[in-house]
Amino acid sequence: MGLKDFTIRVSTFEEDLPKAQFRRRAAAYAVSTALHKALDVTRMECAEIAAAATEAAAGGVSGVTPTASVRALSSFSDEDNSGRGGGNGGSGGKDSLLALPPSLLALPDLVVSADTVVESPAGDILEKPESDAHHAQMLRALSGAAHRVHTGVALVLPRPAEAAVEALRRRQPQEQQAVPGEGLTGPCLHETRLTPEGWVVRSFAVTTRVRFAPLSDAAIDAYVRSGDGAGKAGGYGIQGRASAFVEELCGDYFSVVGFPLHSFSAEVCALIEQRALDLYPGLGGGGGGGELAAVAAAAAAKRGV
Repeated sequence: MGLKDFTIRVSTFEEDLPKAQFRRRAAAYAVSTALHKALDVTRMECAEIAAAATEAAAGGVSGVTPTASVRALSSFSDEDNSGRGGGNGGSGGKDSLLALPPSLLALPDLVVSADTVVESPAGDILEKPESDAHHAQMLRALSGAAHRVHTGVALVLPRPAEAAVEALRRRQPQEQQAVPGEGLTGPCLHETRLTPEGWVVRSFAVTTRVRFAPLSDAAIDAYVRSGDGAGKAGGYGIQGRASAFVEELCGDYFSVVGFPLHSFSAEVCALIEQRALDLYPGLGGGGGGGELAAVAAAAAAKRGV
């Protein structure tokens, strides 16, 4: 995709949302999980830069040495909400951050997270198999029938252009809600909103319909023993040996693999066009610029990409 400056960081979110609350709403489940992971990574990075700011203030800014493990994502922390979010905290933490050398304040522009789940023909949410028996049970549920694969994507802009922040603040609450309903195939559940921290969050899901041929017990057992589907949502990887099971596919193949490249690219382009994501600070927009630095919060971990 042309991204040259990015860091992969695994979220600590447990991915344990109650599935009963998402019955027949598997796409919303994937979006919610992706959003939790993206916000978790953003907050972890904020905590690290806040710690660096505290150390700089205590030991003298001139002694601060930027490191790869400390990346600034915002001019505030959980303890100090005095940044763009308009919290009630004091300004000490923000002042310390602003006093850091520009080389340390190389703020990433975008945090990206994704989560993929399989929705069985019966409407159950299938994530990673917990055992060989569970794995075989999943495949039998998919055998000879069509199921849907949902990939939820969350984009967090920790330092968005001020114009984009103001536009979201002027919206009525109902205008910031997700579009209701989940599509049979294609993108759905688009939402753009402003967090209390002042971050712009854009989220969406992509749904693809996949039909498996009838699978014999021997084929299922052999696939389980191969280990090819272990650690993957629904117990299979379409890019591997399970490709032989696929009779029909309607939608985005790459979304089934684990990341909808086209939809993601379209969303990023929209953010740039709307000046919410400013990659060229000298050309207007006021977003803080620099090259795109995407922190991919285990975007492909769900399906082993």
